[in-house]
Amino acid sequence: MTAFVITIPDQTDRITRLKADFKIQGITDYQIIQGEQLPYSVVTSISRSHKNIVRMAQLNNMPHVLIMENDVRFPAPDGYSHYISKQPQHDDWDLYLAGCYCPHSIDYENIIGFSGLHCYMVNKRFYDTFISINEHKHLDSELTGKGKYILCNPITAVQYEGWSTNNRRFENYDNLLEGKRVYGINC
Repeated sequence: MTAFVITIPDQTDRITRLKADFKIQGITDYQIIQGEQLPYSVVTSISRSHKNIVRMAQLNNMPHVLIMENDVRFPAPDGYSHYISKQPQHDDWDLYLAGCYCPHSIDYENIIGFSGLHCYMVNKRFYDTFISINEHKHLDSELTGKGKYILCNPITAVQYEGWSTNNRRFENYDNLLEGKRVYGINC
């Protein structure tokens, strides 16, 4: 399965780190995609970057598409393969998340809302809905309650700490993982 990785030109250090991480994970099938950089809105740029990949998947009639951001981190050396091995074997899902922050959920199989789109799959049946989300607001927030979201149990992907283009400041989200099962950290 091809992983489509969103980046922007001034983040070459992240791509170097990502390629080293992918080598450890055994990820060889990936494409680096230049994200949109609109001068008037980081939020719209991020939303369009994700949606462009989903549109491409839709045009190519792909059954699902795997999207990552350039700051994705798999804490365990086999984190990616663990995520793929846990992929739902049924078709009753819209998003399958390798990780997220602040999940609003009943359980891992019923995530209502979340923060973070650093590694996830979109199912074909959800392409139209995903593409129709308001691009002028935060994509992850706007997805709340719009589909059936499954979070990998345990979480297999987190984000590296560093500069957040979205928040325009240095971020470390590790504190948001407190009490969560994270493969390679606490399980």
